[in-house]
Parts: sequence; C-alpha cells; structure tokens
Amino acid sequence: GDEHGDEHGDEHGDEHGDEHGDEHGDEHGHGSEDPHFWFDMNRMATAAEIIGADLAEDNGDVFAECGSKIADEIRSAEQDVRALLESVPADERILITDHDALGYLAEVYGYEVAGTVIPSGSTLAEPSSADLVELVEVIEDEGVQVIFANTADPTTLAEAVAAEAGNDVQVVTLFVGSLGGPDSGAEDYVSMMLTNAELISGALNAN
Repeated sequence: GDEHGDEHGDEHGDEHGDEHGDEHGDEHGHGSEDPHFWFDMNRMATAAEIIGADLAEDNGDVFAECGSKIADEIRSAEQDVRALLESVPADERILITDHDALGYLAEVYGYEVAGTVIPSGSTLAEPSSADLVELVEVIEDEGVQVIFANTADPTTLAEAVAAEAGNDVQVVTLFVGSLGGPDSGAEDYVSMMLTNAELISGALNAN
C-alpha cells in the first residue's frame, strides 16, 4: 500500500508537475491558457448574460435583466473599440508589449504580437540579455515605434528596450490588469477598454 502510494506520487506527482511546469509555466507564465480574456469584449458580454441568468434562478429575474443590460452596454462599446482598432492600417497592426497579455485583443482585431519584453505571460519572469537583444532586433526589423506597457507594473525594462532600439520608440502604458482611479478614463470595464483602444490606435496611427 505505502510503496505503491509513494511510487504513484513520484511517478505522477513530481514528474508531471515538473513537465507541466517546463512545458507551460516557462512559456506562458499563467499556464497554457491566456487569462486576459477580458480583452475579448464579446466573451465578456456573454459572461454577463450567463452570470445574470444563473443568479436569476435563485434570486429573481432582476438579475437576468441586469446581465442583459450590461451585455448590451459592452457590445455597444465593442463597436467603438473595433472602429478605433480597425482604423490602424493592417500592416501597422504590430504590437510589442511588456508581457504577453494582448493575445485575445490581437486575435479579435487582426493584430500581431511580434514580441514581449518579458518572454511570458508572467510579470515576475526576468528576461535574459539575449532575450532583450532579440527583442530590439524585432523592433528594428518591424519598424515598430511603440512598446505597450501596463499601468500596474514598472516600465523600467520597457523604457530600457525603447532607448536601446532608438528611432524615437515610445513606451505607452495601457490598463492591462486593473482599472484606473477616478478621472483615469478607466474607472470601469467599458471605459477601460475604450481608453486602451484610443491609446493603441492613437500611438500606432501616429507612426
């Protein structure tokens, strides 16, 4: 009994744990799934409807109505976000970001994430000097003039990469993982997404 238990633990627990860590942890930081699903506004609208309907079962129809209302607001704002992001010419829709957080946005609106300062979804990982040299090359090759960072994280590394790349590369901070305070333009989800779309399209269209 004990022996088998230990064996089983070693075989599956440790090995699988390590394998999984190597396979997904290093690559993405958050596991194999990108957790930044809120950059897909239609997914968020559907979630609001599902949650509202779920709560309505025990608490009354007002929750379903509320979920539908929020979903409508999100879908309406998504049209504005789409118009802003699609105003960028297709060949300019190239994103360099501080970490891998804009995958959903890129997929929905036809952008390419060409490189990240931190080579994973985690903001805790440390890029090697070789990673940074490679990123500077990508920025130069693609003719990119903007690195998008996160208001919630230090921008020191992104600024160092921008300086190294030269050619007036700017660092623009987006609201990636949290809302902004009063008067930030990102006080709630819808305004956060609109502000991010304005910042992205404004920076890329200025090139």
